[in-house]
Amino acid sequence: MARAGRRQVGVVAAAGVLLVATGCVGATSRADFTAEIRARGGGVTAALPAEVLDAVADDLGVDLAGLTVRSVTINPEANTARVEVRDPAVPANVDSYVWHNDSLDEPEPVRLSAGDDLDAAVFSPASVAFDDIEVMTDRALDEFGEPDGYVTTINVHRLQEQVTIAMSLQSARADGTARFTAAGELMSVERR
Repeated sequence: MARAGRRQVGVVAAAGVLLVATGCVGATSRADFTAEIRARGGGVTAALPAEVLDAVADDLGVDLAGLTVRSVTINPEANTARVEVRDPAVPANVDSYVWHNDSLDEPEPVRLSAGDDLDAAVFSPASVAFDDIEVMTDRALDEFGEPDGYVTTINVHRLQEQVTIAMSLQSARADGTARFTAAGELMSVERR
């Protein structure tokens, strides 16, 4: 009995030390957290598009190669994304999926106009270099040239015949857009 009591005291003491060492030191305010995320380019990681696209493909019962989308829009700072997906069961329909708080909302129908050429607008997200998104972010911010620059949104869509990755850039003094090919090659950085 005495031995078990000492063990419990030891466990409680160790838990208390762990709590003090990790939980009570270094609390960060929301403003400081946001500033740190922006200092790191806006929180862009390859994990977010991968998680979102995998969740959408799972919901539709297809693999990533079987997924066709009209657009992918990512807000890295808010950890949110919107994907407009061609319904594989009814290819004339497009649904919008929203990802936030690490979960996928139910799809919402997208209203298309009679003149929309859906075949010309959709693409396979498997053809986009989402794995290189962090390298693209670094390149875009280097070319942007603002020391406090960060990415606010990433929009992937077909522009005429080419799938384009457009990154909206922001700093305290300037806004801009970086455009990449689907393969991740920088096409331009424009300041606004």
